[in-house]
Amino acid sequence: MRPRRYALLRWSATLLIAGLLAGTLARFAPGFGEDEELWDSTRSEESRARLRAAREADSNLLHFYPRFLLGLFRGDWGQSRSLQRPVRDLVAERTGLTASALGGGLVLGWSAALLTALLASRYRRSGVASAGAALSTLGLCLPAGLCAFLLLTAGARGLAALIFGVAVVVFSRLFPYFRNLLITGTAHSVTQARARGAGEWRVLLTHILRPCLPRVIALTSVAASVAIGACIPLETILDQPGIGQLAWQAAIARDLPLLIVVTWLLAAVLMLLNALSDGVGTGVATS
Repeated sequence: MRPRRYALLRWSATLLIAGLLAGTLARFAPGFGEDEELWDSTRSEESRARLRAAREADSNLLHFYPRFLLGLFRGDWGQSRSLQRPVRDLVAERTGLTASALGGGLVLGWSAALLTALLASRYRRSGVASAGAALSTLGLCLPAGLCAFLLLTAGARGLAALIFGVAVVVFSRLFPYFRNLLITGTAHSVTQARARGAGEWRVLLTHILRPCLPRVIALTSVAASVAIGACIPLETILDQPGIGQLAWQAAIARDLPLLIVVTWLLAAVLMLLNALSDGVGTGVATS
């Protein structure tokens, strides 16, 4: 029980520090407290004065953080200054799109990487391995922002474009590891199984996939962490209302309540994925 208790305390402290550090960096970044609303000529001086007063209230972090954390304990996530809406509503509305893009992209990229790696390990003298390596290298050299721009230029829109962009990121990271894992980790047992007359499906399921499954899960968790970061430029450039676009808008507008909550959400997901990867890796090492 004690290790679990310490782990929960460590994760809670990490989340708290991550959110508050993000807010502190935004507070001291150039341009904090200045936005287009203050320069709107249609606003009256009284309205501008109220806006400046609200900005000054957020600029004092010693007053802002206790008030904000106390509101969280009461179930109030704060009000987005830039979007003029409750932060809880914004996060709830946009989580579904990002989750769908990540889920679909992971399934598509994972399946393509594993299938290509299986073909490359089975038919080593064919061009499958070279083609997969070339595509993987191209994907690694292609930033997510440029990938989103190319999709936008090609006319791709909506959730399908997001899924494809995430799949490119996942495939590029997973294929080299899957290929090496399947070739080097199972060569001896596969040769013996085939010499004994085992069928191809039995060799595939029993002697190739099953021994590599824990490592495949760990690698998938790492790729998912990278895919989460890729959602920010993908959603922003493709103009899709997800958590990634929300994080970008919060950072650009120096919106402290929104930025802190989004940072906590992304950090929590990344910590869960890292814990899954570490847990699977520890199980493989001790088995």
